[in-house]
Amino acid sequence: MKVTTLILKRGDRAECILCGSSKNLTIDHITSQFKNGTNRLENYMILCVTCNQMKGSFSLKEFWEHLKIIEPVLRKMNEC
Repeated sequence: MKVTTLILKRGDRAECILCGSSKNLTIDHITSQFKNGTNRLENYMILCVTCNQMKGSFSLKEFWEHLKIIEPVLRKMNEC
């Protein structure tokens, strides 16, 4: 499926749902097929290449939980 198809069918914005970028957009499964996710339209999301790579095989929910855990560590690293 193409990004433009998803935008037209669901009315999504042409931007990454995680960072808001409108460049290098890809489509990814919210829950991966590896974890029994479907190919239904509602299981797709638009991500930029960078966010898609960071998300990896996490589901969207797992990825948010992962970010919550590492966010304080990243903040401390930026303070150094």
